[in-house]
Amino acid sequence: MHIEDLNLDILAVIFEFCADNTETRLAYPSPHNHLGWTRLAGVNRRWRGLLLAMPRLWGLVVSYAPSKTMFDIYLSRSRNAPIVLYYPPWVNYNGTTIFPIKSIDHDLVPRAQTLIDHGYAEHNRLIFTGRTLPLLQFFRTANCQDPDHPLVAPSLLHLHSSGIQLSIQAPNLRILYIEYSRDDRERLVGLPAALAAYPCLEEVTIEPDAYYKRLDWRDLHLDIRAGIANLDRGQLPVQMPRLQTFTISASALYLAFFWRSVVLSHTATVQFTASGGYVADNVELLSAIQTRLSSPLCDTLSIAAHSRVKFEDRRGEWQVTKVVLSRGTESDSIGSCTVAFVDDTGHSAFTSAVLLHSGPVGEYLRTLVLDFDTRRNSVPPLASYFEGAYASIETLKLRGTASTLGDFLDVYELPHLQTLVFDCRDQYDAREMECLLRQLRSRQSKLRRLVLRGETTFTDEAQLKGEIGTLRLNKAAEVVEDERTWVV
Repeated sequence: MHIEDLNLDILAVIFEFCADNTETRLAYPSPHNHLGWTRLAGVNRRWRGLLLAMPRLWGLVVSYAPSKTMFDIYLSRSRNAPIVLYYPPWVNYNGTTIFPIKSIDHDLVPRAQTLIDHGYAEHNRLIFTGRTLPLLQFFRTANCQDPDHPLVAPSLLHLHSSGIQLSIQAPNLRILYIEYSRDDRERLVGLPAALAAYPCLEEVTIEPDAYYKRLDWRDLHLDIRAGIANLDRGQLPVQMPRLQTFTISASALYLAFFWRSVVLSHTATVQFTASGGYVADNVELLSAIQTRLSSPLCDTLSIAAHSRVKFEDRRGEWQVTKVVLSRGTESDSIGSCTVAFVDDTGHSAFTSAVLLHSGPVGEYLRTLVLDFDTRRNSVPPLASYFEGAYASIETLKLRGTASTLGDFLDVYELPHLQTLVFDCRDQYDAREMECLLRQLRSRQSKLRRLVLRGETTFTDEAQLKGEIGTLRLNKAAEVVEDERTWVV
């Protein structure tokens, strides 16, 4: 069937889908991707009549156009339907301001259902403070900061803020995205408390502005410590029972403060990125997130050390430690808590994470996953003082060298260990393997299951199977699964 032969009901669905495609069209509208059906002379009568009978299809308004007439056409065809208004980061287009700022502010803003305002034009800013916008549902702004004259938006569901905008009353807000810079340093410590004004939040993302003004967290150290002191004196945290996704990038100390300042559901998925933290700050953050371990929903601890990690907004390669508390081994499972320590020199956060979770705090932990994606000579130390025994761990999965696994078993007893999965990757060493298996055979209790993975230096399968008998693996575990591959 030719598209021109489709009945009007199907055509209406197609047009509405185009109007509702917010992934690209509404996120960053431009003259190249918005619905600019201003020339209908070449459209057949059926299509023309249908298009003109659907006012909301004409509701995407960009504040520049080839002519003022185009705006008049948009507005006349959109009638009184809610509109999508995009005000770009420049005050004119091709050197000419097409639509006067006063007309936008007076005629279009009150009708906006989606409003995108970059707010960079100092002399042509739209004014939102002190207003009530009952239709507004999606709002992107860089200019709404006046505590004495807040913007009232009762229908607002999604707020994307360049800077910390605390002057917006939106009791039904569901999604909050904040890009902060050093201009926001006076408001950062008060941000957790400000979230109490949005009890319906389901998704929060707080990230630094990568292209504008980076914040030096050392300037906020004393303020953050003061906030932590208030919590120690009994200040109540903010309850956020509906929040399901929480993503934030900041210093380790600020993340520890933020975690203690809010109470999340154990089903909320948390992703923290900590940068520029001192060892003591990393320990404070690791200690703070241990509250997640109080739920039996969290039974898996994963700790990974990576030596060469690249970031889009950073130069060079970085040492990164990633700690994941989750249900099962899926790091993105519902209720997981992921903390990535960027620029973790010497992997001190790795050592701290291994140590801090070894004691009784991890009573519900059943699976421990350790991943050493590092050079052989840069494996972080595993031993320290006051180690626990990882007494609740039943399954240990380790990726690294046999000597690293042996060192770990020397330090931590793991008395209830039943399953051991060891992946040597491409770092197989026959002597280290022999020492490891000797150590496993000497344990007080025999493993129920031993799984070996990775590559070996053998050249055929017969040699691979022969090693199982030579190392007497059956003395170490009731069931041995050799999934290693040999080098061809």
